Amino acid sequence: MELSELYKWEIQTVDGEVFKRGGALKWQDIDRETVLRASLVPQVDGLQRVDVFCSADNRFIGWFGKGFLKQANNFQLSEYVQCIETEQSRVWAFSDGGVMVTHADFELRI
Repeated sequence: MELSELYKWEIQTVDGEVFKRGGALKWQDIDRETVLRASLVPQVDGLQRVDVFCSADNRFIGWFGKGFLKQANNFQLSEYVQCIETEQSRVWAFSDGGVMVTHADFELRI
């Protein structure tokens, strides 16, 4: 499985509706003011689910993934990190199951 496919996103809005990656809407189409929970759902055993609960004081901003290359004989993808971003924090999910919470303006470098 590709590193970028280890997690799938899921959003629950305040009215209880749940949107998932691969559904009718992209996450960018969902009203961010209504997001109650943003989650990264593991697609393989051994990884933990990551849930971020949002509020009026800590609104959901978005998701992004970030790949890191290592150079051996050629460049290879060595890590792909998924991130849930809110106004106050970034929650990083690593391919080995590790999770890290940082300030919203933190930029991860490996």
